[in-house]
Amino acid sequence: MSANYYEHQSTYSPNMPLRNLLYYTEDVRRWIRKGEKNIYRRSTIPVPTPHFVVFYKSGVLLHALIGYTFLIELVRKYSQDMGLEEAIYTAIYECIDSDIPADFLSLPDTPGEPNHREAGCRRYRN
Repeated sequence: MSANYYEHQSTYSPNMPLRNLLYYTEDVRRWIRKGEKNIYRRSTIPVPTPHFVVFYKSGVLLHALIGYTFLIELVRKYSQDMGLEEAIYTAIYECIDSDIPADFLSLPDTPGEPNHREAGCRRYRN
């Protein structure tokens, strides 16, 4: 169970951690009320794990983060049906084929190593 928070800022704000805490606590408060959770019971109530992402106005950085997020979502999707390594390579090549511009996506084949486009990715197998 997780809670994801995304915010875009044009400039750096040292108060973002405090703001994120306030967003999260308000959401947990609503979640407790909606689910009629008893916070006074003896057992622990599991709460969603918060994940905070702040995007700053930097065209290149923002574009790379969006590409990275897309890549991670593809890896999660593909890893449900294939091994993790195959899911990673398949996701990387899908991003490259979709013109997701990010330097971290280039995977040149190492001499003596298999060509992952041909051998490692289900999508590129004959």
